[in-house]
Amino acid sequence: MRATNEWQERWLRQALLIHDALQDHAGRTLRVLGIGSGTLPCLRSLEERGAETACLHLKAQTDRAEVLSRMEDRKGDLAIFLATDVSMEALGGTEQGKEFFVQLADHADCLLFAVPDTGEAACRGRLLLADAYTLLSCFDFVRLLSFQQDGRGAVLLGSRRYVLLNGTGILPITQTLRETNNVFHDAHAGSRQYFFCEELFVKGFRFLGEGEPYAHNREEFGAEARFLQEMGGQDGYPRLYSLEQNPAEGWIARERLDGRLLSARKQGDPYDPWGILRQILEQLIVLEQKGWYCADLRITNVLEDNGRVRLIDYGGFWKERSAYHWPHEPVLSFLIFMDEVLRMDVRFFPIRRTRMLTSLFSVLPSHVVEEIADMPMVGCVFARLHRILFGDRKSEDTELRLRTVESMALETALDGVVDELWDCKKEIRALQEKLQEMTARVQALERQGNHRKESF
Repeated sequence: MRATNEWQERWLRQALLIHDALQDHAGRTLRVLGIGSGTLPCLRSLEERGAETACLHLKAQTDRAEVLSRMEDRKGDLAIFLATDVSMEALGGTEQGKEFFVQLADHADCLLFAVPDTGEAACRGRLLLADAYTLLSCFDFVRLLSFQQDGRGAVLLGSRRYVLLNGTGILPITQTLRETNNVFHDAHAGSRQYFFCEELFVKGFRFLGEGEPYAHNREEFGAEARFLQEMGGQDGYPRLYSLEQNPAEGWIARERLDGRLLSARKQGDPYDPWGILRQILEQLIVLEQKGWYCADLRITNVLEDNGRVRLIDYGGFWKERSAYHWPHEPVLSFLIFMDEVLRMDVRFFPIRRTRMLTSLFSVLPSHVVEEIADMPMVGCVFARLHRILFGDRKSEDTELRLRTVESMALETALDGVVDELWDCKKEIRALQEKLQEMTARVQALERQGNHRKESF
């Protein structure tokens, strides 16, 4: 009985906190919808705070249509759903329940979703946390407010309009992203959430799930948190506003930066590849002086705004410099970035140091590549790289630019030749197919002629 009381107190406390935050943001009395008779005690507590409440009963599958119909007449600021065995059976299970919550999301700004502790008489079954995430997948922002270590008694918040973190309060969402960038689609298998608000950028990581992305999330969340805690607000890096973590999720709210990804630039836009490389190298030098290294530097992780470029995606920032393989070798990471900037193309091939240096021979003078290859990986390596690429070598700088333009023109020409060869190959294949058809027709005519000859 004590465990039951503890769970009831916990989810009621969460409901009151969410109500108060929404009411402060709206500056008016809230309309609250309770779905299921189990929400009545919570609704009474909210009435004491001035909320206008209504309870919509959900006991059988036939009640679903009536609940949705009544909700159309009662658009709410906050809906509360208690996932008891009865209510889940009325929804028809997890998959059918998703359709119900899609319609619910259209009629309520926020949803508080509570899964009773399995000790509750109303919940002898066990709704897994993964099932709760599935049910609320129609909401843009889904945050786990509390749960027990074994996954029981989860309380979640879902919304299409707002982000709500302890350190930020209510934040209206201006844009939601499911993809990290415009190149590597579904790189994190839907395990991350990205929200642009008026002044803040909010990033959510999920830790519980099968597969490599979830393991990476915990590692990169920790790296990004450590970097922003130390470097946020310095040297042009965004200020950290909120940092939250539980065993299932991690949330970071930081200052929003203007600009667009370097990988998203359009054909014909002003482009200065060597100016970009110089700026990034200067930022890497400052980071190295403070003991930080960027180990995942790609054109998908650089923001561009009116000629100014800056590093983002701080989950790839580390205190140690590895010398083994990408993405844990910062120098190799910069070489990959340099190759991408000079070609304005993302590299997908298996990335190794020797392969990368070989690729750079087509965009850099051979003696520059050889100097980079022979460069000792000790001390201030990025300052050394800066001297190699941008030292007092005006004639060499001109040669680098000309070499880049020539190599790009050559690559374009080669691409054209490849396309022509491919077209020729398709034409040859079509001719071969026609020849086979004609051969078959001739053979058929010969057989027909032989048959007539024998008959005659």
